[in-house]
Amino acid sequence: MEPLYLLFTAYLLVWIVISGYIYWIKNKQDRIKREIEALESEA
Repeated sequence: MEPLYLLFTAYLLVWIVISGYIYWIKNKQDRIKREIEALESEA
């Protein structure tokens, strides 16, 4: 029973890391996009 529990925990952690990374990338892209739009509107 113990190995199954460890496997499940590892799987869950991997998913948390992946989704957190994707969320961070998305936020970064949105911020860059907003900065570009701001620069274009100033020009």
